[in-house]
Amino acid sequence: MKLFYFSDDTFLDMKTNFELSFKDEFDKQFRLVKNINIDRNKPGSGLDIWKFKTEMIIDAIKQNIDDIIIISDIDIIFYNP
Repeated sequence: MKLFYFSDDTFLDMKTNFELSFKDEFDKQFRLVKNINIDRNKPGSGLDIWKFKTEMIIDAIKQNIDDIIIISDIDIIFYNP
């Protein structure tokens, strides 16, 4: 099963913890956010990051229309298979 998630350089440690929590074998579809205006003073880091995330979700669905996929933030921890 494909698992889509993303991070910028500042949260790579959280990305690592997220991946270490996997109890199942996922086809990791990680996206590193580059050259996006991230505004930490705005909810969710601003409009540009929400645009990136929305486009990532739409693309993932379009490219995997017949498959089950997971789209997740990296602040989720998997505890059970």
